[in-house]
Amino acid sequence: MKIDYVGRTALLRTINPSLVHYESNNNPELNEEWLWDGEYLTFKAGHIHKFYITSNYTVEELKIKPSDKSTIKISSNDQVTSQTVFID
Repeated sequence: MKIDYVGRTALLRTINPSLVHYESNNNPELNEEWLWDGEYLTFKAGHIHKFYITSNYTVEELKIKPSDKSTIKISSNDQVTSQTVFID
């Protein structure tokens, strides 16, 4: 029987490169999709709250570098490796 890891929380840097998702409990319009490449998260789709430096822009690329303590909710068993560290 295969173990289902979906919904568990893991350290981001320990999962496979993959699409990762933020899903709002009450507001689906706030959902986000990001690409995890093993080092950076790159925004792909969804909601981004406004930036204050200017009011007229298009988001072309938004990339962040998570820390070693960053966590993610597993959304696919394909994200899990033998090296994945769960914190729940």
